[in-house]
Amino acid sequence: MEPFPCCYLGVLLSVHRLRCVDEQALVDKVVRIPTWKGNLLSVAGCAALVKATLSAILVHTSIALYLSPWAIDSINRLRRAFIWAGSKSVAGGKCKVAWLIVCHPKELGGLGVTDLRKAGVALRMLWVWKDRTSGHASGERAVLALF
Repeated sequence: MEPFPCCYLGVLLSVHRLRCVDEQALVDKVVRIPTWKGNLLSVAGCAALVKATLSAILVHTSIALYLSPWAIDSINRLRRAFIWAGSKSVAGGKCKVAWLIVCHPKELGGLGVTDLRKAGVALRMLWVWKDRTSGHASGERAVLALF
């Protein structure tokens, strides 16, 4: 038997909070996106790439884990830099719109980029909702360890 934290389906599982060292692997997955492509794309193209890939990398992990604010901030910094500069880092002067507005849906004037904090909470609450509405008797209800 493997000691905790152990890896199951690519997600590190632990009975305690994950350390920054354990979450660094997620940040490194986001860094692997080649930044030379960002120089060839418009802001709309960079935003589409961020929505399709950089935000989707974390969905699988966000279902099972609560990511620390450090990891979310690091990933948001990389996503923001890719949208506005097409690189791994960006100065505040190149950002045309605040990050909170970028995360708003297009109907509300944003770019529709996923807010990782809100998406993580929504994905974890989906399990609770499915458990309560599944129709099982209360004694047969599966115990879900979400937090």
